[in-house]
Amino acid sequence: MALFFRFLRIQFLKVRSVFPKIFLASVLTFSLLSVIAFLFVRNMNFSGNKQKISIGIVGDLSSKYFEFGVNALKMVDSSRFFLDLQLLSEEDAKKALRKRKIAAFVVVPDGFFEAVECGENNLQVSYYTSGGNSGVEGILKDEVAEIVTTLLLHAQAGIFGMERIALKTNQLKNLREDNYDLNLKYVKWTLDRTKFVRVEETGLSEGLSVTSYYLISLLLVFFAFFGLGSLSFFISRTQSQRTFFALNGISSVNQIFCEFLVYFFLQTVVLLFACALLYVFAVSDLVKIDLWKYSGAFSGVLSLFTAFLPVIVLLSSIQFFLFEFNVNQIALVSLQFLSMTALAFSGGCFYPLDFFPEALKNFGKLSPLGEAFSFVNSIFSNKFSFTCLMIMVLYSVIFFFLTCALRKVRVKEGL
Repeated sequence: MALFFRFLRIQFLKVRSVFPKIFLASVLTFSLLSVIAFLFVRNMNFSGNKQKISIGIVGDLSSKYFEFGVNALKMVDSSRFFLDLQLLSEEDAKKALRKRKIAAFVVVPDGFFEAVECGENNLQVSYYTSGGNSGVEGILKDEVAEIVTTLLLHAQAGIFGMERIALKTNQLKNLREDNYDLNLKYVKWTLDRTKFVRVEETGLSEGLSVTSYYLISLLLVFFAFFGLGSLSFFISRTQSQRTFFALNGISSVNQIFCEFLVYFFLQTVVLLFACALLYVFAVSDLVKIDLWKYSGAFSGVLSLFTAFLPVIVLLSSIQFFLFEFNVNQIALVSLQFLSMTALAFSGGCFYPLDFFPEALKNFGKLSPLGEAFSFVNSIFSNKFSFTCLMIMVLYSVIFFFLTCALRKVRVKEGL
């Protein structure tokens, strides 16, 4: 046991010599990422004047109903707050779509409104969007189709149904006035439809606001690539030294455990610095987190610090496993960078998982950084996820023992 603590002390002495370099690299990296994230979030408009989705409308401008209907949508309908409707020719609409100036365009066939007026549904509105749009444009297409089907067809059925009933029951005295009143009621219900429901913004990913999402992503990406800035820590010991320690009674498991404790301590110090910096930003209103309005900045930062401790353990175990291959410095850096980039992307750190295909979305949620993201979010939202914590612990244990197995193989090769 005394030998174990002596070896642990040696590791702390070793990290003390390389700590200034690692800390300086970490501060510069974190500051750069913070500035990028801050400028990105600050330049996004959260005041309600959000960027609108541009939709082209193609139709017969000579129709008395067409231009009136489009202008009514642009001036009085609630869709004007998120849709920018543009009257275009079909050729101009196709060019604008190819240049990504519009998200989609709708073609209203000639005589469509006259057919609806006569109770016919033999003409179809066509909706065109660029290929591969599975995000907002795809969702918008489904919503527009549902709205048109519900509002138009139901209104048409109600109006003509009333006329048929009036004709069958011989109630023709005020039919023209009743028809006019019913049309006005359908128009009013259409324009007032947002009053019938409560609209809530569920956030970018798992209910997070944009600021909260990028804050968690920033910290996850930073600690995922922390190993690159700590290269001097991992390459400071040669293979002969590892073999020497193993021959003198310090097993591979004890070696890695001591190194792991020192590396975890190093990352905890950097995490404290990052949280202190975040607290300063939050108090000075440079960073506004909705979930901290009632709990306060200090309580929020403290919960974030607590949530990231097991995340650091997980990321450290992965980094130790990757660095244990120890081929050469260029190969190690490449392996770390490519592996962590893939894990960060699949875990939703660069792009919300909600916009991924279903298969990739399910894989991402179960990936190490996907579970880490979900766990931090659960703490961030005051909804502790014991399942995510256990999966993270399982990942950490697996990578730790894989590292030990690799170390044993390398020690045997050195004998």
